[in-house]
Amino acid sequence: MEPKMNKPNLYQEWSAVEPPYKDSDLAKKTFSYRFPVHIAARLAAIEEMFPNKTRTEVILGILKLGLAQFEESLPYTDKNRPVTEDEAHWLAEEFGENVNNILASANVSEGKHGPRVEYVKKANAKFVELEKERDVKNPTPPFKI
Repeated sequence: MEPKMNKPNLYQEWSAVEPPYKDSDLAKKTFSYRFPVHIAARLAAIEEMFPNKTRTEVILGILKLGLAQFEESLPYTDKNRPVTEDEAHWLAEEFGENVNNILASANVSEGKHGPRVEYVKKANAKFVELEKERDVKNPTPPFKI
């Protein structure tokens, strides 16, 4: 998963001389998955089409593309609510504003909500966990909504 959630262009990445990752970027533990035959056949065909790419590079590229599409599909909302009368009076006193202007135009953010928010929180927690396994001190979660 890319921090910015953009779809990768696999052709451009696979045409590049440098691999899209360094071995030092890889997770410490190995993940093993069994694929249905129709998917394994398609992956094997891609490997034959790009013989200069490793199996890891092919699978990472396909996963990045699928993850980007999945992430884009996750909905979220950025909820706002109108300022209450008590809040408007406090703001008016604090900043010397007109209460009616504040009531007419001000909103309070309640933050972002939805499946994308939950996914990003979980992905960041897993990122930190995996980085700590690699002995990275104070990893910074990269994923944003």
